[in-house]
Amino acid sequence: MTGTTGGTMFPTTKRGRRTQRALVNEALRLFADRGFDAVTVDEICAAAGVAKGTYYRHFRRKDDVFFAAYALNMEGVTALVTQWLAEDLSLTEVIDHLIDTLTWLTELDPRLVALIFSTALARPRDLEDYLTDAGRPRDLVAPVIEASQARGDVRTDLPLPVLSHTMEVALMSATLRWAQGASDRALGDDLRAAAAAVLDGIRAR
Repeated sequence: MTGTTGGTMFPTTKRGRRTQRALVNEALRLFADRGFDAVTVDEICAAAGVAKGTYYRHFRRKDDVFFAAYALNMEGVTALVTQWLAEDLSLTEVIDHLIDTLTWLTELDPRLVALIFSTALARPRDLEDYLTDAGRPRDLVAPVIEASQARGDVRTDLPLPVLSHTMEVALMSATLRWAQGASDRALGDDLRAAAAAVLDGIRAR
């Protein structure tokens, strides 16, 4: 059984979510081993133990697994952000915790991280299709920025979606730059530098 968001199918049952995650995990493993272009959808399905038709119930094309990978991991972070909000942490503290959480990416092949984030940045509407309401990246930051606005810490003359999207893109771009080898610093350092630049611009004067 599936549901529909933005025209894209996503699983609503435990079995469907397990199948999607298996496809994502096997696809990422194969891409890391052999490169994106060398892997076929048939091989991904064989590795995950599902029929090819099942693949296309979850994804429209081969690289859509990158969006699902992004969405699955962002959903896990959402629960943490909710917890941090309940603790009434400042925007700076939440961003710092979020960056600490995102450093799990260093455990992946940088080439794979570059593929995931370059695809996500290039096709934001397609990425949006694979994110559930609970896991949208801008929703991770927007509630925290809104709370900071209420406290008078963040400027209110700019729309909340603009502020949260700017932070989201800054973090994604810094991750991509690191993954492409354009930085000789640790991922966490690059993420903190990008976040600091945005925070400096949105703080209340």
